[in-house]
Amino acid sequence: MIAISTLMVFLFPSIARGQYRDTTETSTMTYRKGHLELQGSRLSNEEVRMLVGEDYAKYCRGRKQRIAGCILTPIGACTLGASLYLSYVGLITTMFGKPVPLYAGIALNAFGGGVLASGIATLCGGRSNLKEIASGYNGIQAGTEVSFGPTGNGIGIAVRF
Repeated sequence: MIAISTLMVFLFPSIARGQYRDTTETSTMTYRKGHLELQGSRLSNEEVRMLVGEDYAKYCRGRKQRIAGCILTPIGACTLGASLYLSYVGLITTMFGKPVPLYAGIALNAFGGGVLASGIATLCGGRSNLKEIASGYNGIQAGTEVSFGPTGNGIGIAVRF
């Protein structure tokens, strides 16, 4: 049985690589859907605090900005869309059946547009903060690497940077 598994490792090295995580390569932090990931697994807040150190405050600010942007953007879009629809159809009336003055519709449109614009801005700002943290971590990890091993002419030392 051991001979068969050894033969399988030599014939199909990709299967053997899939079973064991390669610890020699550096870990890459990525931003995906509002969270930071390290080699495809989502990081908890404690793991992020441990990995990024001083940039944890920036991480918290970026997460809060992203959450605020995710809340403000749909509210602004719905308000703007509803006010444009109601203005078009002419359904904005008071309780007494009189039409609302033009400045009320303009104010509602301006409010919806302002909330939409601020939501998009905070969403983009939060996302850029989180991406900066990931690229900063990856920049630190991309330092020099020294390896020692066999070569065609004997034993060699390689320095990668």
